[in-house]
Amino acid sequence: MKGRSEDAACRCNQRENHYHWKVQPAAKCQNSCAADETCHASWPLFKRNATWNETVFRCKSPLSDVSDIDVEEEEPTVPVIEEEPTVPVIEETDAGQCVDTNFCPRGNYLADNWGDGCKEYEGHADWCGKYDNATYKSNEQCCFCNGGSTGAAQVAEELEEARLVEEAAEAARVAEAARVAEELEEARLEESRQCVDTNFDAAGNYLSDTWEDGCIEYEGRADWCGKYDNATFKSNEQCCFCNGGSAYAARLVEELEEARIAEEERIADEERLAEEERLAEEAAEQARLED
Repeated sequence: MKGRSEDAACRCNQRENHYHWKVQPAAKCQNSCAADETCHASWPLFKRNATWNETVFRCKSPLSDVSDIDVEEEEPTVPVIEEEPTVPVIEETDAGQCVDTNFCPRGNYLADNWGDGCKEYEGHADWCGKYDNATYKSNEQCCFCNGGSTGAAQVAEELEEARLVEEAAEAARVAEAARVAEELEEARLEESRQCVDTNFDAAGNYLSDTWEDGCIEYEGRADWCGKYDNATFKSNEQCCFCNGGSAYAARLVEELEEARIAEEERIADEERLAEEERLAEEAAEQARLED
């Protein structure tokens, strides 16, 4: 013990180890401490700059009263970590191998409230999940606690999942674009199917029957349709109410197109039959000559 008084002198030290000032959970000392003892991280007394690898959790008992001299115990120094751990780099050769992930993005070593991280948890299965905090999750980050990363294999799996999510999102975007295009086309067709009365001449004059009733007046009077037409007014052709108007014109165009296609098909069939008859005659002539 190092005394600080007028009577200071060399004395025997009652402890063989330095003890960190912070009290640790009793479980870290395997619950072996007596009632008047506390659990601390400790290291050999002769090690002034011990590393974490040289620390051991021990029970610290009170000092015995060796004299009536006012003695002040020197506050132990915190062990100096020789080199701050850095984030492990996962390479292709690490595929399937577990790597502790208790590091923040800047590479700082994450630990519990007592400064213990994954490295210190090794061999202490009873610590796993008991002393986590906001940034340190032993069961998720430590290989010893069945956490950590399995290396490149896990990274590849995450990339594949991200690719599948992106493909699903792209498929959804394509489907949505197709749906919008279909709705626009349907709206265009619906607009084209809307009937408009055509009882107007080239100058825009309103055409009507002999009693000056046109398509507007014919609405609701189905018995008028086709009965009172004249040279310029044809209700069944010009009035939507009488199944005429622009819809009639559209149907007429459609019917003409269907007739044109039917005529082309008829001509093609006649030409095909004529060609088949010609080939049959040539074959018969060839067979007659061979006989």
